[in-house]
Amino acid sequence: MGYYRQHAVDGLLQLAHTCEDLRLWRAVFAELFGTFIMVFVGLSNIVGSEYDTGVGKQIDNLVTPGLTFAAIIMTLIHIIGPTSGCHINPAVTISMMVVRRCHFVKGLLYIAVQLIGAVGGAALVYWVAPEDWVRETHLGMNRLRPELNMGQGVVVEMIGTMILVLLVLVISDPDPKKDFEGFPATSAGFMVLACVFFMAPYTGCSLNPARSFGPALVMMDFADYHWIYWVGPISGGFLAIGIYYGALVHGVHKFGDAPSVNVAEKEEEENIKMSDKSQKEETELNKVKGDHRA
Repeated sequence: MGYYRQHAVDGLLQLAHTCEDLRLWRAVFAELFGTFIMVFVGLSNIVGSEYDTGVGKQIDNLVTPGLTFAAIIMTLIHIIGPTSGCHINPAVTISMMVVRRCHFVKGLLYIAVQLIGAVGGAALVYWVAPEDWVRETHLGMNRLRPELNMGQGVVVEMIGTMILVLLVLVISDPDPKKDFEGFPATSAGFMVLACVFFMAPYTGCSLNPARSFGPALVMMDFADYHWIYWVGPISGGFLAIGIYYGALVHGVHKFGDAPSVNVAEKEEEENIKMSDKSQKEETELNKVKGDHRA
């Protein structure tokens, strides 16, 4: 979500930075930091708002987590987007690797630090939150409602993540002639809010394997349905890629429009105009000198 269009023009989207290149490690650190902050802030709200007898007793435990995750993701897009693209989600990174907007090695590093950052954020919440809050809320772990089976949980996570990845594909499209610009951070915030509202009653709204993995590892409580928080989001990313390139990319790129004037031709025309202007100025200068001598 923080890609620069000029990178596509210069052929830099798939640039495989060497290990000595600080740009690679700055981006990797940004993903570690961003995922850590997202999980810490999001779980802190869930632990507080879902605690039945404490501070969260009078707080709606659906609205406040949605607003919190939406706000922190909007903020992180501005903070780390220009450095790493602000994936902070293995499902997004895998999708970007498939469409070749993220180098394979860089993507693997992203996924590794996203998981580490999620575990670190969950561990910090475990340490700072009262023990009763953590025990009562299971550290904000995603939980599948007993009334649903695992297949239904996969579908809910798949649909939600499909929406997320479609948005990422549109706003990160590197084509310099992209027809639609929009407001990436605002769009992402409202998308997360909508997904939390419709998904949380069913699966807890993961959208992100790292967000589910962090608290599960800290609590050492991997439910038998934990796998749906990997299969659902990753499958949703693949579904989004199919829909985007099968139907939507033509609306973004406007392939049917008449081709633009060749840049080289425009530069040549400008050079000719400048040359004619210089010759005209030189002729007038010589004329003035001739009149002065006379």
